[in-house]
Parts: sequence; C-alpha cells; structure tokens
Amino acid sequence: MKKYFYLFLLSLVFTCANDDETIVQTSTTNFPVITDQQDELLIPNTSYRINGSGFNQNTSSSYSVYFNTVEAEIIEVTEEYIEVLVPEDAISGDLILFIDSEEYHRSSILVFTEHFYVLASISDGFYTILEINILDGSVIQEITPSILGPTFYYLFNFDYSNTDQTFFFKTYWEEHTGMGGDIYYYHSYNSHNKITGSQFRDNNPEYPNAQYFTASNGDFYVHRTGSGVDNQIYHSNVSDGSTAEVIPNPNNFTELVMIYNPDANEMLGHGTSSGQFTRFSRFNIDTGEVFNTYSDVLRPKDFDYHNGRLFILNPSTLYETSPFDYNAIYSSVDMETNYDNSVRMLFSDSTNEIFIINFDDSTFHIKRINMSTMQIVSEYEVPTTYYYAYFTFGTN
Repeated sequence: MKKYFYLFLLSLVFTCANDDETIVQTSTTNFPVITDQQDELLIPNTSYRINGSGFNQNTSSSYSVYFNTVEAEIIEVTEEYIEVLVPEDAISGDLILFIDSEEYHRSSILVFTEHFYVLASISDGFYTILEINILDGSVIQEITPSILGPTFYYLFNFDYSNTDQTFFFKTYWEEHTGMGGDIYYYHSYNSHNKITGSQFRDNNPEYPNAQYFTASNGDFYVHRTGSGVDNQIYHSNVSDGSTAEVIPNPNNFTELVMIYNPDANEMLGHGTSSGQFTRFSRFNIDTGEVFNTYSDVLRPKDFDYHNGRLFILNPSTLYETSPFDYNAIYSSVDMETNYDNSVRMLFSDSTNEIFIINFDDSTFHIKRINMSTMQIVSEYEVPTTYYYAYFTFGTN
C-alpha cells in the first residue's frame, strides 16, 4: 500500500514540474531587473531611459509607463532599457512601470519644469536670448534673433519677470554726454510673443549709473549713482524708463545690489557705504527706512530670497540665514569650489533644488543642492558654443 502511495506522490511532483515548465514557455513577458537612477533630472518633451536587464523587445505592448497619472509614449524597448518621451505636463513624483496592466516597479523622479534662459554672445557685440536644455546645452528655442550691435560693449544683469513674461537686461554704449557720463540702455523682450518689447535709454544720462537693477513682481528698480550728485533708487516704468518714484538710498550705498523680499515689502541691499567695507542693509522699499545694517562677513557672490528663506553664496560656501537677521546662520554647504563673479544661484521649485551655475570658458559648471537637506545631490558640466553668457530661470 505504501508503495502505491509513494508512486502517486511522485506522479504529482512530475505533473507539477511539467505544468510549471509549460507556464514559463508560454509566458509572453519577461520580468526585468530595474536599475534605479537616483537624483537624475528629467525634462518634459525629452527622452528618458528606464535602464535594467531582461526587457522583452518582442512584447513591447505589454509595457506601459506613467509619470504619476500621465502615460508616457514608449519610443523603444530593448533588452537593456525602455525609452520613453517625458510628457509635456510631467511633474516630479513617481515613475511607474506596468507590465500586462499590473504595476511592476515604482521609483521617485525629479522633473525640471523651469525654463533655462541664456543671454548668449554669438559674435563680437552681438547677443541673442535662447532657451537651452540644462542637461546637455542643446537649444530648445530662440527667443530673439541677433540683437544689439558692435557699439555695445558691456552687459549688466539679466533677469526674467514671471509676472509679465519679460526679460530685462542692461547694456553700456560707448557714448558720452556733456557731463562725461556713460549712457545705459535697458531692454525688455517678451518671451511669449518672442518679439521686442521695449528698449529705452536711461532718463538721467548725466548721472552715470551703477551696474545694478532688480526686476521684481513686475516692478523695475534702478540704482543710479555718480560723482556724488545723485545716489538714489529709482522705481521706473518698464515701458519707457520714466521714473515712478524716487527712494532714498540707505546708508548712501554705492554699487548697490538689491533683492526684493515680497513677504515684507523690503529690499536687502549690498554695497559699499562711505568708502568702508561692503555691507548689507534691510530697508523699506517705499521710504528707504533702514531696519538693519550688517557688516560684510560672508562677502557674497550672489544672494536671494526664496519662499521666505534667504540664501547667500560666498566664494566657497552656500549659507541659509534668517531673512531678518543676516548674521543668524541656519545651515551651510561647502561648495568645494572657489567661485568668481560669474556664478549665479537659481531656484527650481519643480525639483526643490538650488542650482549653482558658474559660466567659464564656454562651459556651464552646475551643482544641484536639495533645499530640504541642504546637501549637494549632483554636479555636472554642460558645454556650449558661446564664449560669454548671462543666464536665469523662468516659469512661464
């Protein structure tokens, strides 16, 4: 009796083994091993590869890929990867791979949705505004044709107003007034229509300008200085350069760099006061009333407010400080680089990161810092064909 029982069990084992083999042979889909790519940056309307091994290119219809809830177009399937087109409306969150309509793999993704705008030198004295891919430097679109001319020698500042989708920059022209002052031109180009918006001269050319202005929330503020005659801040009309109001210059600053704090109707200005060391001042944008003045300990290469936070980049360290007390340092990041004046600090809300970008020898040197952890997550270089460039982010 036992003999027959063992034979029965053995027959069951062989039957199950044969059934399992049949399932493997008739399966139409491989189950691949996915290689996660941490901190990789994705850009809408560009291709992205999900790397791994064991993909079945003969059954590509079995795969589907979603960016959160948005399905992506599959471009190609090989044994090593699935290549998809990042959807135009993709955002940071989850990338989900489905096999035969069943979720197979989920990973976190960072989708950079800001626009990287570059005011680039294309030949001696000629410039153009371009939107370029921040990962490889390829041109996404040309905002303007060749602009300016060979008589323009210097560019100062380059900013973008997300409020009215307008670029602002400033040029110096080799021309002199009766008082020997240099003439400056302000330019604005509308990014939506890609046409010239306006170009206007400094309304007070007899007072040579400092190099600095700020365009904040659709407002345009210019610091004018020269020979002790005029050293004020002008709230100007962006359409023709006419002055809306004059704001007293706090502490009689020269070479005043200003940033606007929208949460407090304040400016934070950095400049030289009475020939002494450079310093910071917080002041009311309407009255010029000074709230605080700080000695320059950090010596910034760039500084800016973002979402109620104040960030200051000195030659080798990024600091987060109190928006109302510049000496109160919350955190710092060793940048492992000694930056010069060509560095700029830009903010990406879509990835919750700070981009530290330095332009040198036709190359963008980029470091990404996570704003939550204040840690460097990535650094890379983007070569370009330009030998000089200003750059900024826009969200429209």
